[in-house]
Amino acid sequence: MSKKKGEPKLDFEKISKELGNIRQKQHMDQLSPALTDVYIKHSGYTDEKGVKRFKEEFNDKEAKGLANDLYDALGYHSHRRVFSMDKKTFGKLKEFKDANGTPYMDGVINHHYDITRKILEKTIDKHKTELDVGRLQQILQEPITHHANLLHQGLISKHGLDDPKHANSVKKAIDNIVGKYNLSKKKYDTSKLHSPQEILQTYSKLAQEHYKKD
Repeated sequence: MSKKKGEPKLDFEKISKELGNIRQKQHMDQLSPALTDVYIKHSGYTDEKGVKRFKEEFNDKEAKGLANDLYDALGYHSHRRVFSMDKKTFGKLKEFKDANGTPYMDGVINHHYDITRKILEKTIDKHKTELDVGRLQQILQEPITHHANLLHQGLISKHGLDDPKHANSVKKAIDNIVGKYNLSKKKYDTSKLHSPQEILQTYSKLAQEHYKKD
């Protein structure tokens, strides 16, 4: 079937580069350090000898404060880094609430990270007596992964790759990457890829592995 007039041609070289650099372009590399920074600010203290130390045990009030600041940091990341929102607009949006009194910001955070403020508060409270950086990273891994997947899917959808009609074109893109980087044709045999999801996952994986900083 011939391409419809006016239908944009898929530029897989460009798309592959976008996928390969999505972590930096969408500022995913900034999120974990930003959240760790929040934890450090709550954990750090100076002992009686003037030595800087970090605690791993928090009381109820401290745990709630940490959870709320972590949640706010998620909102800051999405709006100021990912959306490139200016400081003034961000400040105004923080004041908005829906008819039920729920802050607008919390709704966006819940959508992007699949976690509510109350759930994060309860989770931090549950681990407050033994909360180090490693435990915090475990707690936040699912929300961060959800956010990354959402951004990835957004890029895929922007180019229409999730439309099954492009499945054969995506297969050809996989074949091109395999040829360009001398990969195993047996391992990446597109004739054995049938479902659109499997085809997309294979293409995305290869693009992210081989087009990073390209």
